Amino acid sequence: MIETSFYGNLKPYADWLLVQIVAALSDEFDRTQGYDAALEYLKEMGVEYFNRETDTTKGFENSMTVDVTTSVDAAHFQRVSVRGTVTEGNMIISRINDFDKLYFEPVGAAALFIYKDRPGVIGVIGNALAEAGINIDDMRNPHDPSGEFSLALMKVNQEVDCEIVDQIAAQIEALHASCVSF
Repeated sequence: MIETSFYGNLKPYADWLLVQIVAALSDEFDRTQGYDAALEYLKEMGVEYFNRETDTTKGFENSMTVDVTTSVDAAHFQRVSVRGTVTEGNMIISRINDFDKLYFEPVGAAALFIYKDRPGVIGVIGNALAEAGINIDDMRNPHDPSGEFSLALMKVNQEVDCEIVDQIAAQIEALHASCVSF
């Protein structure tokens, strides 16, 4: 299931933005097609789509939220929620799941780790990346509202090999670890 929310000046462009969301989620979808084609593609893939009404009092001017829910197995589902905006001409990721106030520019390569919060984890990640010859260009490290979990989101100067991500994940006992290129 895909759920979206469009705020402020983005709200009138919800149909066009859905086309871009579907194209970003699937290389097989041609982004030159329109809204109806995007809806049909999602339907063919068995994906439900909902565009939620937004609450203008939240103050999320000119931002959008995309929630993707997938089934892990017959009894479990996984949900990922990302909010982004454009500010000062730059795309910004402002929230991933419960990790708020990221203000992270999705450009280049990034490594992402979610882990149970404790001292020293950032040092372990930084040392492992340094040993691999990878430089951290920018970093965000918010906690979830409970304070139990942290997110380390690092913009790096090159893609991080999956083996390095897996090694770091094992060292820090990560709940999630990935490397993405924007």
